[in-house]
Amino acid sequence: MAFRTTRRVFSKWLREWMSLMLGILLATNLVGGIKYDSPAVLVFAVFVLCLLNIIVRPILQPLLIFLSLPLVILTFGLALLVVFWFINAILFYCVGEILEGFHVASFGDAMLGALIVSVTWWLLHQLFETATENGRRR
Repeated sequence: MAFRTTRRVFSKWLREWMSLMLGILLATNLVGGIKYDSPAVLVFAVFVLCLLNIIVRPILQPLLIFLSLPLVILTFGLALLVVFWFINAILFYCVGEILEGFHVASFGDAMLGALIVSVTWWLLHQLFETATENGRRR
């Protein structure tokens, strides 16, 4: 039983990681200011972005939500999408600053790249969830 749970967790983690990898790959191809030197650097950039999400997001997210609370209340929560996009852009830009060989030219490029990564991740997440639900029904 533990093996099935471990396999399921690893499978979900791998899907999430591959979705993020594809999103970053699309962003580097669609946004002129985002470049990487080698495929190994791209893989490492995904790893660094995952680490930043684990370490920095729990600190940054509540702070930015608190600071934008009046706007969040006025927009009935829709402003949270902008807050989350802004956090993703900050983390994306940080990867470009931290990692040698992964280049993000400006914060505007980071915002566009974060939007592409977020939309790609969301679409693939929906696709995987639908496929998983269909597989459970059989």
